[in-house]
Amino acid sequence: MSYWNDKAEIIKHMEWIIAKNCSTETYNIGNYRYPVHFNKNGKWYKTSGNSLADVSYQDISSMYYEFGAHTLNIGDALIEIMEYLEQRNSSAMEDLIMYPEDED
Repeated sequence: MSYWNDKAEIIKHMEWIIAKNCSTETYNIGNYRYPVHFNKNGKWYKTSGNSLADVSYQDISSMYYEFGAHTLNIGDALIEIMEYLEQRNSSAMEDLIMYPEDED
């Protein structure tokens, strides 16, 4: 896997973990995967069931949750968290992500 594919996989799994911790007591559903909207190759999709969003790193910033009139840009938020973690503790992140070799 490449650096960007590894990063995309981590972000997609983090989004799935967040989404599966949603619950609706009004309808007695319990926990379920909150649907994430995303753009892939110029077409909009929405997850269903228990699936990961099928999105590349380039399209992660298009991922969002819809809460009535409100929107949570979960893709942008998770990219920002990954960048924070990379800056904060790059040695730990190297264990998670295959970094490209330095070009001198």
